[in-house]
Amino acid sequence: MARSEFEFGDQDYGSCIGWDPDKAARDERSAKARKKSPRSFTELPQMLLVRPIQSYVEDGSTAGELEHLYGPMWLEGELAVMYGMPGTGKSVLALQIAESIARGVKLKPYNNDANSRRKPHPKKVVYLDFELTRDQLALRYSVKVGRKLVDQYQFSESLFRTEMYWNGDVADGYEDFTDMLFENIRGVVDELGARILIVDNISFLTRKSTSSPIVAFGLMERLQQIKKERFLSILVVAHTPKHPDTKPLSDIDLQGSIDLAKVTDSMFVVGRSRVGPEYFYVKHIKSRTGIKFNSDDNVAVYRIAKRDFTSDLGLESMGHANFLGAEFVAFETEAEHVSFRFKAKSKSPSVRRDAKHVIIAQRMSSKGMSLAQIAGTMGIGRSTAHRYVTSSAKGSGPPN
Repeated sequence: MARSEFEFGDQDYGSCIGWDPDKAARDERSAKARKKSPRSFTELPQMLLVRPIQSYVEDGSTAGELEHLYGPMWLEGELAVMYGMPGTGKSVLALQIAESIARGVKLKPYNNDANSRRKPHPKKVVYLDFELTRDQLALRYSVKVGRKLVDQYQFSESLFRTEMYWNGDVADGYEDFTDMLFENIRGVVDELGARILIVDNISFLTRKSTSSPIVAFGLMERLQQIKKERFLSILVVAHTPKHPDTKPLSDIDLQGSIDLAKVTDSMFVVGRSRVGPEYFYVKHIKSRTGIKFNSDDNVAVYRIAKRDFTSDLGLESMGHANFLGAEFVAFETEAEHVSFRFKAKSKSPSVRRDAKHVIIAQRMSSKGMSLAQIAGTMGIGRSTAHRYVTSSAKGSGPPN
């Protein structure tokens, strides 16, 4: 190819291509300006999806009804909080909920919920267990014969349990323990393809105190972020500060309640029952949908005991009481369960009178009378009637 005439002579004009004598000065001015006002050099944020409101309503309508994961207390796609004092049975109920979701079966008393027509299907569940040791777990879900544990309950293969395994070091690039743990949770959820996450309990997600509003709010924001990123449904177990057994439970009893309530979709509380240490009740406190199932006049009462849970799941019975679970008793008023404190057992006239009522209730039960009939005849609550009828069974105490 012929060379340009401008490339000959004393001046090499070809070497001037791309030469910019002001570039260095201009770059320096640009760097100073960027440092002084970095926002002016950044693209506008694209964080909001703007559409006519009617389109969102129509999208929600075509998506269908949200599945009830634990009755109306916890719906599909929600971040829910279950809270209560230690020893009320929260962990027992939480693991029972996890197993029912993994099996695709609704728990009583919500298995015939007329407000939820959507049929459940089995889902992969990740259960973050920071409460129980392996030995404690085995003891709860097997039969103890002497010193041996036999006839273990067979959990669903879709239910995955995790426990803490950490050497105490914070890896490079992470802020702290919490930052590492949440990244690990994301990895586990992605690896398993899970859509359900249960955290038992929230205080183990940080090395700081969750009684601090700032800490509690930060954890819930992180959980909301994971929920939206991975399209998860999340249930968080939390504690309440010390609460008198004589007062009804409310949202102010949740540790860090004001801040947690701001970012949670649903809240329900587990309260002790005066009927007996193995009884508790569940009360719906908040729902972002605006529909609360329970009120002071309608709480779900349960009894904790070892039983054959396979019958509730519609599976073939194993013939063993090897599942420490919560058996639904009745819907009653909260006042029937908080009217007085527990009293130590003694040979007082009231205890002897109570024993007499047990005999009467058990005779009625042996004749085929229902709990409702026994309660109506004796002028007592259904949960009290249930305690009288089952009083010969050995209770399991009040687990967490």
